[in-house]
Amino acid sequence: MANSDYVKQGGGSFATLFYINGAMGYDTDEIFYTTIRSNGQALEVGDALMVNGEIMAITATGSPLRVKRGCADTRPSLHAANSQAWVFRASTGSDRKEHAAGETVAVKVSPFTIGGGELAIERITPRAVEFNWRFFRPYTPAQMKVNNARWYVAGEINDTWPFLALSWVHRNRVLQADQLLGQDDAGVSPEEGQTYMMRVFDKDGQVVRTEVGIAGTSFNYGRAQALHDVGYPTIPYAATIRFTAMRDGFDAWQDYVIGFSVYPMAVIPSNFMAFPSVVIEAPYVLNVRAGQGSANHAVAVAARPTDRQSDRFGMLVNNSELADNAKSPYTAWLDTQFRLPELETTVIARDSSLFTGVPIDGRLMGKMAMINGEIVLVDGVLSDGVSIKRGCCDTIPVQHAPGSRLWFIEDANVRDRVPYPFGTDHEYRTPPELYGAAVNPATLPAYHAQFVGRSAKPYVPGRIVVNGRPWFEEAQAVSGGSIAFSWARRNRVTQAAEVYDHTRADVEPEAGQVTRVMFYYPTPSPTPGGDPIINYLRQEDITGTSYNYTYDMALIDGDIAGRATGVCGTVVIYAWLIAVLDGVTSYQGYTTPVRVPSYPCV
Repeated sequence: MANSDYVKQGGGSFATLFYINGAMGYDTDEIFYTTIRSNGQALEVGDALMVNGEIMAITATGSPLRVKRGCADTRPSLHAANSQAWVFRASTGSDRKEHAAGETVAVKVSPFTIGGGELAIERITPRAVEFNWRFFRPYTPAQMKVNNARWYVAGEINDTWPFLALSWVHRNRVLQADQLLGQDDAGVSPEEGQTYMMRVFDKDGQVVRTEVGIAGTSFNYGRAQALHDVGYPTIPYAATIRFTAMRDGFDAWQDYVIGFSVYPMAVIPSNFMAFPSVVIEAPYVLNVRAGQGSANHAVAVAARPTDRQSDRFGMLVNNSELADNAKSPYTAWLDTQFRLPELETTVIARDSSLFTGVPIDGRLMGKMAMINGEIVLVDGVLSDGVSIKRGCCDTIPVQHAPGSRLWFIEDANVRDRVPYPFGTDHEYRTPPELYGAAVNPATLPAYHAQFVGRSAKPYVPGRIVVNGRPWFEEAQAVSGGSIAFSWARRNRVTQAAEVYDHTRADVEPEAGQVTRVMFYYPTPSPTPGGDPIINYLRQEDITGTSYNYTYDMALIDGDIAGRATGVCGTVVIYAWLIAVLDGVTSYQGYTTPVRVPSYPCV
């Protein structure tokens, strides 16, 4: 950058600067100094100091100065003798300009000379200032301890300490504002959405474990996990942990580096904590992406146990382990905060897998998820949830109650690679992979998958509109008019490469595929608690993308349904729209309530 490119921007008076006489350890709270360059202001209690990037607060003046360590967004560090200590007060200067994150600014600080002028610009050494969201990042925690000792004391995982017990107190960038809380000050409530992240590094500096979404003020890193992470050594193994705060995808300005050693152990005991899982017959697109075509296979997803003591899960079918011993990391998930109507595309999370160390992040973009059987596509990852595309693959958009679980099924799953005949039923269990003794399968919940040939079924149409309204709203037959149904066709085979949602325009269907519209009315089951009886009134197979239900049809169907159910005046029947190919019907279909004339009331 040329000297002519520099622009005078802001200014300030000189700050007080001194040099510390002796080295400072992590806990040193007093500073001896002999050389001071003052701006004329005396040091005061509450003044902020900065030594090699660490911010401190003066608690008592004199010689020595007393200070609080690790204030603001910093943690205590080691400082060599003769390090500079800068005092921050109103004397500091600013360019009074807002800079973008990622911007690097070249700066020259120009003092006024005794003669009253500024130093020549070419004689000033330039400095570069890199902006990296520091003001926005969460504050690093305080009082960081490992096995009840300060974080800088190397911890051990052995027979006495079967886990590395980490503990800390919260800090809050917003709540603290201009308060300088030190390392040993009491904790405060964290920022909304603030959690913690722990990364484990082996002796070669490679990351062997990442735990995100840690909440609260403590976390135990188990011996079984540590032995697995470092390769089951036969002698004590030295590794490293880096621990930091996180919020909105940003980690803290500084983190803690924690050394520890893990000691070998012949037998690793383990405890099993129950966790939810789901087993389904796989839709066609998941089979194709796994190279299994239209055969019938099962897929399982599972939530990581809240104790985080297991990293993967498997699948047992009919109490036998899968032939290829398939294992998978746990599946990401979130629970919905609010009711999710049929066409809503924003999902706000009440709870999520982030708090068991399985993050909701950018890796999920463009992948399929499942909520109560409906397949959706992740369209965006938000700070408090996700945006989705609805009714994908062989499913339709349906309404979901608050607290429904959205499984990111394509993120992580275990697949039964053995195909099963149509109509068969199989029992599945999803055992966690434990580092110690295996869990007894009999203690696990069983899931049944009844194979209906889902992968061979044609895809149900999308974009269903009835009289210009969504299909789930009631349509009414009016004299002289008709009820217009329209839709967009789908193609199971061509959609394997690209997942279409409900709103996608019409595509060329599979050869021979038709859309079937059926009208029916239900009557109660003769068996108490049984399913209602479906009574069909008419059926039409259409090769195009529309169908008109005339008023004359409504008169005939309404009279039949009204007399069968004893409802006069008007009666509600139902239109059911599905896809059919070679006698095989789609996995799901659309139901529209239709109000039609019944026999006259007397």
